[in-house]
Amino acid sequence: MRASDDDRHRVSEILRIAAGEGRLSLSELDDRLESAFAAKTYADLDEVVADLPAAYELTGHDELIVDAVLSDVRRSGAWVVPRTVTVKPMIGDIKLDFRKANCRHAIVDIKIVAGMGSVILIVPEGWAVICDRVRTTMGTVRNDRGRHNEAGKPLIRVTGNVGMGSLRVRDAYLYER
Repeated sequence: MRASDDDRHRVSEILRIAAGEGRLSLSELDDRLESAFAAKTYADLDEVVADLPAAYELTGHDELIVDAVLSDVRRSGAWVVPRTVTVKPMIGDIKLDFRKANCRHAIVDIKIVAGMGSVILIVPEGWAVICDRVRTTMGTVRNDRGRHNEAGKPLIRVTGNVGMGSLRVRDAYLYER
C-alpha cells in the first residue's frame, strides 16, 4: 500500500524521538530521514523503523492494539500516540502513561474491551478525558481529570466495556514523577 506525506512525517517524528533517546546517532538519523521521505510504500517505512522498539511500530496505520492476557502491560516514556488505541485487558492490567508521549492529534479515541482487567490512564496537565460512554458490568470507572482540555492539548474519548475490571484516569503519583 502506498504511503502518504502524513505517514512519512509520522515516521520522521518517530526517528527524531529515537535519536533523542540515544537509539540513533546523528548520521543514522540523517540516513533514515532521507529514506523515510523517499519511501513510497508502508513496507519502505517499516524498514526504516524495523529495529526500533515496538512502541515505534506505527507505520501503515494509525491504530495501536494493546493486549494483556494474564499479564500486565505498560506503555510509558517517549512513545507516539496514534489516533485510535484499543486496549484488551483480560485478567491483566494495562497502564498507558501519556506524560512523555508525542501526540499530534486533537482527539484520541480509546476503546476498552475488558474482561476482568484494569486500565489506567496517566494524563498530563491540560489534557482532558471523557469516559461517559464506558459501560460496566461489575466494574468501576473513575476519572480524576477534567472534561475540558486546554487549547492545543489533546482530548481523549474513552468508550467500550470494562466488564468486571476498572478504568482509572489520573495524574501521576508523586513517586512516578
